[in-house]
Amino acid sequence: MMVFSSGGFAVRWKQFCVPFGLLLSILGSSAMAEPLSSSLEQGRSRILALLQRQRIVHPDRLVSHLSYVCSLKIAGESIAVLDLRELVPGAMTPRGVNRILFLASTGKVVREIDYATERPLECRGEKLVVWGALAVDNTEPSGNVLSFDRKGRLVQVEQVDAQKGLWPPRSKD
Repeated sequence: MMVFSSGGFAVRWKQFCVPFGLLLSILGSSAMAEPLSSSLEQGRSRILALLQRQRIVHPDRLVSHLSYVCSLKIAGESIAVLDLRELVPGAMTPRGVNRILFLASTGKVVREIDYATERPLECRGEKLVVWGALAVDNTEPSGNVLSFDRKGRLVQVEQVDAQKGLWPPRSKD
């Protein structure tokens, strides 16, 4: 082990390098975090503007949550899945409108699915996994795995035991 001596203070090489390396790593990542968060916020703003142009977002509601979840892969094409939550202002109790949105590669919303407490989790090919049992268009059966065809139309809803068939989530290799 190397030992440096300076002015009577001995510093072991490992004791010096590890904390110094961590400090540089933290400083470097915090310097990079600002452009990344700025870029992500700009992306979110662009998606919000796209939804406003299509009149998907109601002008009298407040957008409380908007996120990209994943992309369905159907016949070589991608359909982006977004999670949108809007609040109804002026309601005596908090009330919202929640929707899963499906966007074609052109940016056009091709499908909307309303939900109460369920949430979109991840995509697996042409299937969307949701948290909870979702009844699409208030039609039974409800389920946590939604399958889609080439045009983003719902084909099948099934309930899969999350502990046996869904978790742990598939690796993104």
